[in-house]
Amino acid sequence: GLKPQAPTPSRGSALHGSGQCRPCAWFWRPGSCQNEADCGHCHLCGEGELKLRKKAKQAMLRLGLATPKPAANANSEQDVLRQALSLAASFGEE
Repeated sequence: GLKPQAPTPSRGSALHGSGQCRPCAWFWRPGSCQNEADCGHCHLCGEGELKLRKKAKQAMLRLGLATPKPAANANSEQDVLRQALSLAASFGEE
């Protein structure tokens, strides 16, 4: 089987103690995380932490205790405002 590897801190591990970190999906897989210490996700979380957090999130959504985050898309309000302002500026430059 796979031999357990010793967790090595990564950039994303800075928030590990607060519970606000995001577990690395690659760290516990064969070949490990290719980003190593520069990874933006936590390498200190245990092997099953990502799966546990996903299950907990799904349960919260199912019970109505949380709402899904809106998907990031190109037509967000800020993008529309930015486009409108740049369009208005281009008409003013004539």
